[in-house]
Amino acid sequence: MIQKIGFPSLESGIEGKLSAHFGHVASFTVVHYDKTENKIIKVENLANQGHTEGGCMAPVAVLEKAGVSDVVLGGIGMRPLMFFLQCGINPYKGINGTIKENLEAFLAGNLEKMTQGTC
Repeated sequence: MIQKIGFPSLESGIEGKLSAHFGHVASFTVVHYDKTENKIIKVENLANQGHTEGGCMAPVAVLEKAGVSDVVLGGIGMRPLMFFLQCGINPYKGINGTIKENLEAFLAGNLEKMTQGTC
């Protein structure tokens, strides 16, 4: 089974840093992870639509359209967090570090599911 995990990132790729500001990033890193084989299949970069049309909901829609099932966040407002939950995307509170470090923490079950916004 392939799982797609999204990360708001400051730099592209698995070694990029997790952003503390969900809606203001230039792009999202999406990791395609094979849960059966326990390995990364693909890492892709998705451009953020920003806060222009659709406000804070536009970045959530980018990840929903990409088929992301889980998202690891540095920080997020309550409105987009609720939109993630309504879309069936599981939000987790990330750690200060790289996408790779956050992916490892997520896969190990060490990240807490978010129910409240942080900003």
